[in-house]
Amino acid sequence: MASFLAFVTSFGTILVMWVQHHRILRLVRTIDYPFLYWNGFLLLTISFVPFPTALLAGHLASPGSAMAAAAVYAGTFVAVALAFTGVWRHMRRHPRLLFATADPDELEGISRQYRFGPLLYLIAFGLAFVSPAASIAACLAMAIFFAFAGRPVWLIS
Repeated sequence: MASFLAFVTSFGTILVMWVQHHRILRLVRTIDYPFLYWNGFLLLTISFVPFPTALLAGHLASPGSAMAAAAVYAGTFVAVALAFTGVWRHMRRHPRLLFATADPDELEGISRQYRFGPLLYLIAFGLAFVSPAASIAACLAMAIFFAFAGRPVWLIS
């Protein structure tokens, strides 16, 4: 049962990341090599997510190793958040990559959202050493936040 829950959790978080990736990439008019490398780093961090999720499922019931497993899990999301932030900051620093028609309010909203992501996941990482359950809950809360952040007007308009 723990393996199945780990799979569902992993899939859900990767789905949220995929939606966020689509959200920012639909604003891209063109790309450059640094963008490709930032995007490759993002792919690396996302493709790593199933490993710490399985690790967490295997060690959550063991108090001795639950802290380390939760730290690896939350630490992975710190890396994912940093990668998303890197992709986004590169896009913002090079406006030629973006469509000229990109909504400035949406751009600022995404910037604001990504500004706090790494810090909040870093807090979840620290929580792993105090309460693995609180760390996991914080990571899941962040996934839920990112799942619903930014109204997808482009889907309904």
